[in-house]
Amino acid sequence: LARQARVPAYVIFHDATLLNIASAKPASEAELLAVSGVGEQKAKKYGHAVLAVIAEWKADRSYSANDESAYPGNLLREIFDEPTTLAPNAAERLCAVLDELFAKNERNRQILSARYEAGQTLENIGAAHGVSKERIRQILEKDLRRLRRKNVRAYLSGETEQLRKPKPSTKEAQPLLRLRPDQLARYVCDPDGISMTVFARRLTELKDADQPGELTGRQLSEQLLVEGFLTEQFAETDNLLRRPTPAGEAVGIILTARTKESGEAYTMVTLTEQAQRWLIDRLSEHSEA
Repeated sequence: LARQARVPAYVIFHDATLLNIASAKPASEAELLAVSGVGEQKAKKYGHAVLAVIAEWKADRSYSANDESAYPGNLLREIFDEPTTLAPNAAERLCAVLDELFAKNERNRQILSARYEAGQTLENIGAAHGVSKERIRQILEKDLRRLRRKNVRAYLSGETEQLRKPKPSTKEAQPLLRLRPDQLARYVCDPDGISMTVFARRLTELKDADQPGELTGRQLSEQLLVEGFLTEQFAETDNLLRRPTPAGEAVGIILTARTKESGEAYTMVTLTEQAQRWLIDRLSEHSEA
């Protein structure tokens, strides 16, 4: 249209208006007039051509209000609960978001794709994964909550070029904790069993005030995972759960059922008295002289 009129393209419609039209996909002149940036004069002058392009686009994709299977536009509309001006490459950005957020959860990525790319029903998706449609609904709702986070929305709308902003470090990195034999000897094993976080904290409390180093439950868990005493797998809640391997169980690492104050049940890797002694012995082998 701009070439025919020999005018710059923005004279026909600004980019922001074109994005609004692309998002709304109006099917009539009345719907086109409801789009921000479209006035009566431009609707009358260019409306027919714009509506024809949209109609052709919908026909090519068998698009309908009751069968929205266009990916990833359909998913983008789920993420934003109101009309939003997206970045020109929002589709590519969404793919990058999915790759990062679901790098360790391919099943959920497949469920999102089946729902929003292939347009499958909840029943069909559930049957393919061996769960009920209600379970699929829960998974989709949880994943959508992740995708509606502020940083994701800002990235998809072009407000930022980074999906995640690096967090400034609030303290200098501490070396790993190395206790002396006399300090390790003061540790009292808990006969009821404790979490790795509590175990690490109790050990850290044994060091002198000026003694460097720290030990966290995460550090301990990562080390046991590398050494094969723990393994990772997805639980029914779709959280990545660590649990003891046969080697871990042999040294007294177990998985126990717990209940939060809210009544919600969960499981926790627990160090029995046997496992605590085993870890103390291992630390003694590498302790400071």
